[in-house]
Amino acid sequence: MVLRGNNKAGNINIKLILFFSIFLVMKFIVAEQELEIPEGVSVEVKARQVVVKGKLGTLTRRFKHVPIDIRKELSDKTKTQALKFRMWLQKKKRNAVLGTIRSTIRNMFTGVSVGYKFKMVLAYSHFPIAVNVIENGRVHLYLFRQSKSRTS
Repeated sequence: MVLRGNNKAGNINIKLILFFSIFLVMKFIVAEQELEIPEGVSVEVKARQVVVKGKLGTLTRRFKHVPIDIRKELSDKTKTQALKFRMWLQKKKRNAVLGTIRSTIRNMFTGVSVGYKFKMVLAYSHFPIAVNVIENGRVHLYLFRQSKSRTS
């Protein structure tokens, strides 16, 4: 911002430059998000450690490194159990972590109720390889150029 004015001594332009970005930092007072707990999934929250139990197993994740408040409460909209996430007095980039934690716990819900299936693709860049699947999901890998064989 540039302010121009006249001084009593004559026509002198007074320039006042204000750098608000250095002195004023925008902080959110409170940021809240909510995540509904699906049917067949139980959640325990204690001291930023979340334990999710479902029909396919149990997953545990700690969020000790983030100053966040996680509580299990009734949802205001649907009147069902939900997790509420709150962060106090944080900057914009720190508030982005709130959505990351929410999506991590949502993926944990999917993992214990539906599950994930991973497909592995093996590729070579120069020397060809041969792969055989042995009993119990073990893999036998043969490297042609090096004449080595590995089993894992």
